[in-house]
Amino acid sequence: VILVKDRIKANYLSKYILTISTSLSNYYKKLCYVYYTELLKNSSMFEKGLDFLNYASTIYCNDKHLDGRLYYIGMSIYRGLGNLEKAKNNYFQAKQYLTETNNIAMLENLNLKYSGLLRISGEIQAALKNDLKLLEDYTVKQYRLRNIEILFNNIGWTYSLLHNYKKAVIYYQKALETLNDNDVYFNMAYCLYKIGEDNLSLTYIQRGRKAPVSNAFITPFFDWLELMIEK
Repeated sequence: VILVKDRIKANYLSKYILTISTSLSNYYKKLCYVYYTELLKNSSMFEKGLDFLNYASTIYCNDKHLDGRLYYIGMSIYRGLGNLEKAKNNYFQAKQYLTETNNIAMLENLNLKYSGLLRISGEIQAALKNDLKLLEDYTVKQYRLRNIEILFNNIGWTYSLLHNYKKAVIYYQKALETLNDNDVYFNMAYCLYKIGEDNLSLTYIQRGRKAPVSNAFITPFFDWLELMIEK
């Protein structure tokens, strides 16, 4: 429903963005196009978003904040289109501008997205290295990680992809200190099962069944895992 509403909003705004922007300075014109490109990205209208992304990149206004945000959006658009190399290129461009403007919050989200990009590219070790570096950098610099539980969950997931289930359990436990998510509970229970902690795994299965459902596809897997433990 939200996606449909976003697409209706995007289509409605399209002609107004094109009309209004002609009378604006380059800064405000680019600002309009960046905003609209992000709306298209959020609506999963990636092909149309790419057209606006390319046009926005040609508007010169010498504002590194806008350029950083544009490439940040571009990374997601290219990922949505399946062009992982272009997505990576946009990551490095975005990182450069966001670093120069010291945009700590967006750099955090950018690196979380980049690790996800590495995982779907099959570069699991590189994804783990990126996530651990993000955690270390923010700890050393005493920055507040706004999505620390997401980072812990991602590290847990990456360790599980590498079959290092003991390490995965450590980070899933950290994630579950603030997350109450059936998906994370299942992953935790599965990793415990893989290291022979059957009783503890059953405990997390029960907790997961009571947790809010963020992923409906996970629900039947609790039954499967319980049968695996008790067979």
